[in-house]
Amino acid sequence: MAPLAPNNTSRVFVDYTDGINPHTLECRFSEINSSPANAMFAVGNFLTALGTDIDLLVILGARVQHQTSLVSSPVTWNGAANYGTGTMPGSRAPLQTMFQGRSALGRRWKLSIFGYKGGPADNFRLASSIATIGAAITAINAAHAGSNFQAIDGGTPVLQLYASQNYNNHFETVQHGR
Repeated sequence: MAPLAPNNTSRVFVDYTDGINPHTLECRFSEINSSPANAMFAVGNFLTALGTDIDLLVILGARVQHQTSLVSSPVTWNGAANYGTGTMPGSRAPLQTMFQGRSALGRRWKLSIFGYKGGPADNFRLASSIATIGAAITAINAAHAGSNFQAIDGGTPVLQLYASQNYNNHFETVQHGR
Protein backbone atom coordinates (compact mmCIF):
# COMPACT_ATOMS: atom_id res chain seq x y z
CA MET A 1 0.00 0.00 0.00
CA ALA A 2 1.49 3.34 -1.03
CA PRO A 3 1.96 5.87 1.76
CA LEU A 4 -0.28 8.92 1.95
CA ALA A 5 1.03 12.41 2.63
CA PRO A 6 0.89 13.38 6.32
CA ASN A 7 -1.34 16.33 5.36
CA ASN A 8 -3.92 14.14 3.60
CA THR A 9 -6.46 15.19 6.25
CA SER A 10 -6.82 18.21 8.52
CA ARG A 11 -5.26 17.78 11.95
CA VAL A 12 -5.36 19.31 15.39
CA PHE A 13 -2.23 18.95 17.50
CA VAL A 14 -2.59 19.25 21.26
CA ASP A 15 0.71 19.94 23.00
CA TYR A 16 0.98 18.84 26.63
CA THR A 17 3.51 17.93 29.28
CA ASP A 18 3.38 15.02 31.68
CA GLY A 19 5.59 16.90 34.15
CA ILE A 20 8.76 15.37 32.68
CA ASN A 21 8.56 15.49 28.87
CA PRO A 22 6.60 17.52 26.33
CA HIS A 23 4.31 15.52 24.01
CA THR A 24 1.86 16.12 21.19
CA LEU A 25 -1.45 14.33 20.66
CA GLU A 26 -2.80 14.35 17.08
CA CYS A 27 -6.46 14.26 16.04
CA ARG A 28 -7.31 14.00 12.34
CA PHE A 29 -10.68 15.42 11.37
CA SER A 30 -12.90 16.20 8.38
CA GLU A 31 -13.40 19.91 7.74
CA ILE A 32 -16.58 19.04 5.83
CA ASN A 33 -18.28 17.50 8.89
CA SER A 34 -16.24 18.89 11.78
CA SER A 35 -14.02 21.80 12.81
CA PRO A 36 -10.84 22.40 14.82
CA ALA A 37 -13.03 23.31 17.82
CA ASN A 38 -14.93 20.01 17.57
CA ALA A 39 -11.67 18.05 17.19
CA MET A 40 -10.28 19.71 20.34
CA PHE A 41 -13.54 18.91 22.13
CA ALA A 42 -13.07 15.23 21.11
CA VAL A 43 -9.52 15.26 22.49
CA GLY A 44 -10.78 16.78 25.74
CA ASN A 45 -13.45 14.06 26.05
CA PHE A 46 -10.79 11.38 25.48
CA LEU A 47 -8.53 12.85 28.20
CA THR A 48 -11.48 13.25 30.57
CA ALA A 49 -12.41 9.58 30.03
CA LEU A 50 -8.99 8.55 31.33
CA GLY A 51 -9.83 10.38 34.57
CA THR A 52 -7.48 9.94 37.49
CA ASP A 53 -5.78 6.97 35.81
CA ILE A 54 -3.43 9.46 34.15
CA ASP A 55 -0.80 11.55 35.87
CA LEU A 56 -1.30 15.29 35.77
CA LEU A 57 -1.10 16.42 32.14
CA VAL A 58 -0.83 20.16 31.57
CA ILE A 59 -2.05 21.47 28.21
CA LEU A 60 0.55 23.78 26.65
CA GLY A 61 -1.51 24.76 23.61
CA ALA A 62 -3.06 23.59 20.36
CA ARG A 63 -2.39 23.98 16.65
CA VAL A 64 -4.37 23.24 13.51
CA GLN A 65 -3.03 22.12 10.14
CA HIS A 66 -5.58 22.20 7.36
CA GLN A 67 -5.68 19.51 4.68
CA THR A 68 -2.84 19.93 2.11
CA SER A 69 -1.23 22.70 4.17
CA LEU A 70 2.45 22.43 5.05
CA VAL A 71 2.25 24.47 8.25
CA SER A 72 0.22 24.48 11.43
CA SER A 73 -1.20 27.59 13.11
CA PRO A 74 -1.92 28.15 16.80
CA VAL A 75 -5.53 27.96 17.93
CA THR A 76 -7.01 28.61 21.35
CA TRP A 77 -7.42 25.37 23.29
CA ASN A 78 -11.09 25.00 24.28
CA GLY A 79 -10.72 22.29 26.96
CA ALA A 80 -9.51 22.16 30.53
CA ALA A 81 -6.05 23.45 31.43
CA ASN A 82 -5.04 20.04 32.79
CA TYR A 83 -6.21 16.45 33.12
CA GLY A 84 -5.43 13.66 35.56
CA THR A 85 -3.81 13.87 38.95
CA GLY A 86 -0.54 13.18 40.71
CA THR A 87 3.10 13.41 39.72
CA MET A 88 4.59 11.03 37.19
CA PRO A 89 7.59 9.09 38.50
CA GLY A 90 10.62 9.23 36.21
CA SER A 91 10.61 5.44 35.82
CA ARG A 92 7.29 5.64 33.98
CA ALA A 93 8.15 8.65 31.76
CA PRO A 94 8.92 6.54 28.62
CA LEU A 95 5.76 4.39 28.96
CA GLN A 96 3.16 5.14 26.27
CA THR A 97 -0.36 3.79 26.00
CA MET A 98 -1.70 3.35 22.47
CA PHE A 99 -5.21 2.93 21.18
CA GLN A 100 -5.15 1.33 17.72
CA GLY A 101 -7.35 0.42 14.81
CA ARG A 102 -7.65 0.29 11.02
CA SER A 103 -9.80 2.10 8.50
CA ALA A 104 -11.98 0.20 6.01
CA LEU A 105 -9.22 0.68 3.43
CA GLY A 106 -6.69 -0.90 5.78
CA ARG A 107 -4.88 2.24 6.91
CA ARG A 108 -3.45 1.94 10.40
CA TRP A 109 -4.66 4.37 13.07
CA LYS A 110 -3.24 5.01 16.53
CA LEU A 111 -3.55 7.47 19.35
CA SER A 112 -0.74 7.55 21.92
CA ILE A 113 -0.85 9.08 25.36
CA PHE A 114 1.85 9.32 28.00
CA GLY A 115 1.02 9.33 31.70
CA TYR A 116 -1.42 6.41 31.98
CA LYS A 117 -0.79 4.84 35.39
CA GLY A 118 -3.21 1.92 35.24
CA GLY A 119 -2.48 -1.65 34.28
CA PRO A 120 -0.24 -4.29 35.79
CA ALA A 121 3.49 -3.91 35.21
CA ASP A 122 3.83 -7.26 33.41
CA ASN A 123 0.88 -6.79 31.03
CA PHE A 124 1.35 -4.65 27.96
CA ARG A 125 -2.21 -5.08 26.71
CA LEU A 126 -4.98 -3.38 28.67
CA ALA A 127 -8.48 -4.74 28.02
CA SER A 128 -11.52 -2.54 27.54
CA SER A 129 -12.91 -4.18 30.69
CA ILE A 130 -10.64 -1.77 32.62
CA ALA A 131 -13.09 1.07 33.26
CA THR A 132 -10.98 3.96 31.99
CA ILE A 133 -9.69 2.05 28.93
CA GLY A 134 -13.29 1.17 28.01
CA ALA A 135 -14.36 4.79 28.61
CA ALA A 136 -11.52 6.09 26.42
CA ILE A 137 -12.46 3.71 23.59
CA THR A 138 -16.09 4.83 23.93
CA ALA A 139 -14.99 8.50 23.75
CA ILE A 140 -12.95 7.83 20.59
CA ASN A 141 -15.82 5.95 18.96
CA ALA A 142 -18.24 8.76 19.86
CA ALA A 143 -15.86 11.25 18.24
CA HIS A 144 -15.95 9.20 15.03
CA ALA A 145 -19.63 10.07 14.66
CA GLY A 146 -18.54 13.71 14.40
CA SER A 147 -15.76 12.91 11.90
CA ASN A 148 -12.97 13.24 14.48
CA PHE A 149 -10.09 10.85 15.19
CA GLN A 150 -10.07 9.77 11.55
CA ALA A 151 -7.44 7.65 9.85
CA ILE A 152 -4.98 9.21 7.40
CA ASP A 153 -7.23 8.18 4.49
CA GLY A 154 -10.16 10.12 6.00
CA GLY A 155 -11.96 6.93 7.00
CA THR A 156 -13.31 5.93 10.37
CA PRO A 157 -11.03 3.42 12.07
CA VAL A 158 -12.40 0.30 13.73
CA LEU A 159 -10.68 0.18 17.11
CA GLN A 160 -9.15 -2.76 18.88
CA LEU A 161 -10.93 -3.49 22.16
CA TYR A 162 -7.76 -2.95 24.14
CA ALA A 163 -4.93 -0.48 24.54
CA SER A 164 -1.29 -1.48 24.19
CA GLN A 165 1.54 -0.23 26.35
CA ASN A 166 5.22 -0.11 25.49
CA TYR A 167 8.33 1.84 26.29
CA ASN A 168 8.98 4.52 23.67
CA ASN A 169 12.63 4.30 22.56
CA HIS A 170 12.99 8.05 22.12
CA PHE A 171 11.88 8.81 25.65
CA GLU A 172 13.93 5.94 27.08
CA THR A 173 16.97 7.65 25.59
CA VAL A 174 15.86 11.06 26.87
CA GLN A 175 15.22 9.63 30.35
CA HIS A 176 18.60 7.91 30.58
CA GLY A 177 20.60 10.65 28.84
CA ARG A 178 22.09 8.48 26.10
